[in-house]
Amino acid sequence: VDEVVVTGYQTIRKKDIVGSHTTVRAADVMMPAYSTIDQMLQGQVAGLMVLNSSARVGTTPKITIRGTSTLLGNTDPLWVVDGIIQSDNLPFDISSSMTEDLTTMLGNQISWLNPNDIETITVLKDAAATAIYGSRAANGVIVIESKVPKEGRLWVTYGGNLRIEIPDLSDYNLMNAEEKLRAEVLAGMYKGNGSIDVLQNYQDKLREVKRGVDTYWLDKPLRTAVQQRHAVTLEGGDRALRYRLYVGYNHTPGVMKGSKRDVMTGSLDLQYRFNKVLLKNSITVDNSVGDESPWGSFSEYTKLNPYLRPYGENGEINKIMQTWDMIYLGNSQPYQVANPMYNTTFHSKDRTTSFSIRNLFKLEYTPTDAWRLQADISIQKSTGKDEVFRPAQHTAFAEVVDPTLKGDFKRNQSEDFNYMFAFTASYNNVVNDVHYLTGNLRYSVEQTHSEVYGATVTGFPNGNMDHILFGKKYNENMTGSEGTTRALGAVATLGYSYDYRYSADFNIRIDGSSQFGKDNRFAPFWSAGLRWNMKKESWLRNVKWVDDVVLRASYGVTGTQGFSPYQSRSVYTYTNLMKPYFSSNATGTELVALGNSNLKWQQTGTWNVGLELSLLKGRFTTRAEYYMKNTKNSLAQITL
Repeated sequence: VDEVVVTGYQTIRKKDIVGSHTTVRAADVMMPAYSTIDQMLQGQVAGLMVLNSSARVGTTPKITIRGTSTLLGNTDPLWVVDGIIQSDNLPFDISSSMTEDLTTMLGNQISWLNPNDIETITVLKDAAATAIYGSRAANGVIVIESKVPKEGRLWVTYGGNLRIEIPDLSDYNLMNAEEKLRAEVLAGMYKGNGSIDVLQNYQDKLREVKRGVDTYWLDKPLRTAVQQRHAVTLEGGDRALRYRLYVGYNHTPGVMKGSKRDVMTGSLDLQYRFNKVLLKNSITVDNSVGDESPWGSFSEYTKLNPYLRPYGENGEINKIMQTWDMIYLGNSQPYQVANPMYNTTFHSKDRTTSFSIRNLFKLEYTPTDAWRLQADISIQKSTGKDEVFRPAQHTAFAEVVDPTLKGDFKRNQSEDFNYMFAFTASYNNVVNDVHYLTGNLRYSVEQTHSEVYGATVTGFPNGNMDHILFGKKYNENMTGSEGTTRALGAVATLGYSYDYRYSADFNIRIDGSSQFGKDNRFAPFWSAGLRWNMKKESWLRNVKWVDDVVLRASYGVTGTQGFSPYQSRSVYTYTNLMKPYFSSNATGTELVALGNSNLKWQQTGTWNVGLELSLLKGRFTTRAEYYMKNTKNSLAQITL
């Protein structure tokens, strides 16, 4: 790790690399408190931010590297595992609330990866380091190198941990019942122009306060969660053939009562070497089931007043805790405060499931010490399902009269299939011990197809009717979306270093994608950089307390993907006009998006200047970098 840097497509000596990067060993960032490698990176890499996108158990965090570079599209960094780009589970931008649960629960591109199988993690930050990934690189690139299966006898390894999560409510400083009622009086809530209803409302609340009602709602839906993770690995083989079999189980209950996520993962890695040929194949299968809490959202409890009673006189959970006439406030309808705890007294369901299988195949041929030829094939198939069932007894239907509308079942389903093929030729050679040459040529083709669709059914009289087929009334229109994108790319890189004192590199990539207009399907992305190792100079070479002084500078242009697959085309909807016509077999459509055949690629230009300093045999090290990112041709949606 101290001598070379793996960029996914090539391996470069650390003392020759021009781009901004950070490499960490997985063993150095492994923490039992976290179950995924993206969480473990928090605070380990300068410029990398890890933010929790949702309080739901099992959701993946959002990662940004040096901020964001796009208004639309995917803002996540590009993940590369063993030289193969990882496709997103839902690879295009979907803003519909229908798919919110699926996008957060299906995980990111490396959710399937076992942290114990990772050797190193390299974060590529500037354009000089990421331009080889072209249109996907504006948000940064994270390269993961897996461990090679151990050679020799059969190794059996077990790893497990227990994690305890305790909800922390110390930051909440809320009023008690008496203070809250007094605050409402001072705010003028009970003036009401002398109305008797206003006084009755106030007296009812005051009577509860005097009786000692002071409910602390925040701890009602919470618990202490005990989480566990177990993994068993079998590996072995000889120099020619090596293997690794991994089986893992992760049980993650949340601090909200009744919430949990269970993930089971299995993988088989095979590696075969014959003379100058190396074959690698990795197949991974994982299945996850996530249940949300029947206690509802924590935010509901933060809005409840402390003078309300959750329980009745006989200890039963109240459904409605307060009802009063709102005529004096200009509202003819009575106002009711429902008890979210009541929804735990019957069966309901809020479950997200996902299943995926992926295969990564690599063929590598090394004809000479300087040349390396490589072919990669990646295939992935994933399905996801989100089901929300609420029977008629649910508080959401307290004011609904029509029995065919009381109770609902919402089901959303996603399917996607991705494949990628790439061929790479690499050259690395040292001439006369002072001239270090590197070159790389790569061509890739890929396709991503995704579908998301959903249906809503109403009319479920009780909690036993928990299947979508038991409903009484179907919504006449299903919701959903479909997207297919195709892309190809060609990369050329060239690097030169003289005595590892002066280094320069140039990268260029041409990408083509179906996401953009027919007149701008292809776009170039490039970078150039210089590196000066001052320690090699005669005036600093003999200064013993200085280990390294390196100055780097680079500029490059990268792009962004993850947009809607049909954003450059005119889009129509049948939603409001899907009706039968007796006189014709046609149906009407509405225009919802105007096409643009001239739609260009979004491009981000990045300047980067860095200074690296190491003193006193590595006892003091520092790195300072200045960068500036400027995005042009930014894509944005405009409503007319």
